[in-house]
Amino acid sequence: MATKLQFFETNNGGRSFGNQTTTAKLSQGFKHTTTVSIEKVSVLLYKLGSPTDNVTLEIWDNSGSGFPNAIIPDGAATSIAMSTLTADTAGAWYDFIFPSPPILQANTQYHIVVGRSGGLDNGNNPVWKVQTTGGYGDANDFLGRYDSGSSTWVNYGGDGNFQLWGDAIAFEDFKAEIKSLGLTLQDLKAFTSAEYPTAYILLKAAAAAVALRQEDLKLNVGAVAKVLEDIKAHIQSVALTKENLKTFVQSKDGYPPYLVRYPAPRNGLTNVPVDGTVRFYLRDKHAGVDISKVWVEIDGVRYNINNNGFSYEGDPWEYCINVKTQTNWSYEQTVNVKIYAEDLAGNPGLLLENIG
Repeated sequence: MATKLQFFETNNGGRSFGNQTTTAKLSQGFKHTTTVSIEKVSVLLYKLGSPTDNVTLEIWDNSGSGFPNAIIPDGAATSIAMSTLTADTAGAWYDFIFPSPPILQANTQYHIVVGRSGGLDNGNNPVWKVQTTGGYGDANDFLGRYDSGSSTWVNYGGDGNFQLWGDAIAFEDFKAEIKSLGLTLQDLKAFTSAEYPTAYILLKAAAAAVALRQEDLKLNVGAVAKVLEDIKAHIQSVALTKENLKTFVQSKDGYPPYLVRYPAPRNGLTNVPVDGTVRFYLRDKHAGVDISKVWVEIDGVRYNINNNGFSYEGDPWEYCINVKTQTNWSYEQTVNVKIYAEDLAGNPGLLLENIG
């Protein structure tokens, strides 16, 4: 569950935005003391009139003059329809969720930037609750306004009400845990599977990329720590995203998931139980099976993890999957089964089986 990392919740008024050129957008500066990933930003809003477009929220990096510069990677949150905003001038908290959590570096200036998806409309616009006398952060953490006429940001004075939700990226804790576990691959897998579901996969890929073997890890902890620091620095310097990592793993992989053994019932088998159950094992030794992308089609009816009758156990390296149809099969019936799977690197594989 995400943690409230930064917040400012006192107010004595509100600032309209998206209403005229001098307040086309508003911004609020902030920084955090540790590197974090951001799940959502909540802001206290209300509306004037009856606006029909959306409120937008983005996180921007900082210009040399202390104002918003440009949106950061993965910095666009899902917009919120203004028709759903309260008209109560006390405002209400609205959560702007990031589809892919952006990474914010420690002690680095950023800005929350709010706007609207439609044109300027004075009287039919959103209002951000603010403290006009300020009170949040330091001199660089202020409320700004964007003048779309002159394409400039201006210090508006005060601070906007916001809540920053996310999680610390505990790289140092991760490194310490690696050392304490004796650097065995099984211990690494057990630790990372609990806290970072894909980290073990990515760590293996990174180690392979720099030609590290398990023996190297055990014999030279200092060198490993340096490699991990280099990996961390590189990720931060190029602002890698999940898609970058996925592309990297896919470039090292290229192999789709596959069936480990024959499905049950197996192809061509007769005199099988008619209870409508299909069982099979999927394996991917590289990136791992993406269980959310697996589907099974039985006589034209498709099942996945969101359907009743679809169950599984195991981990991304190997899943045992059971599918129970809604009705039993008929005697002498030929059942057509299609199985589709992708791995966590996006490599697809379509496996066809006919069960009689």
